[in-house]
Amino acid sequence: MTSRMIARLCTVLLVATALHAGIGAASADTIGRLDDRTCQGTSPNIVDQPYAVSIHAQQQSQPIVHNNVVLYLQEAVTFIAPYQVSGTVSWRNPRTGAHGSRSFTDTVQRYQFLLPLSGPSSYSATIHPGVGPLDVTIYAQPHGMFPVAPVRCTVRFTVI
Repeated sequence: MTSRMIARLCTVLLVATALHAGIGAASADTIGRLDDRTCQGTSPNIVDQPYAVSIHAQQQSQPIVHNNVVLYLQEAVTFIAPYQVSGTVSWRNPRTGAHGSRSFTDTVQRYQFLLPLSGPSSYSATIHPGVGPLDVTIYAQPHGMFPVAPVRCTVRFTVI
């Protein structure tokens, strides 16, 4: 390999590592509030890494509405074969009573060399739950080679 090719490979690896670690992912309109939790279950490929979905809650400051929260999902990749996932994301603020729910369908993609080990989901929602606790429940059913139990978990975020 020439030194130019080695330098390009090092640059690609550095960028891929930075993206995987989340460096540079923060936008100028965040107020420093990005929380995430991960729920795990069995992959329908069985001999694969577990199905994992991260729930991200990010508060925005433009426009300045402190209870403006963006919820989005990020799923792990598969090493065997892509598979479908369907489910719902529900949220509720026990203090204000604000709540909502939305269904989603997505495909868990196969791992590609030099790409992050997780990919974005098709789910994203902007909500206004009010200040205080925010309970987010995900129910996800992976569909693939073998039937597996659904993934269900509830996580609590704090909206400021």
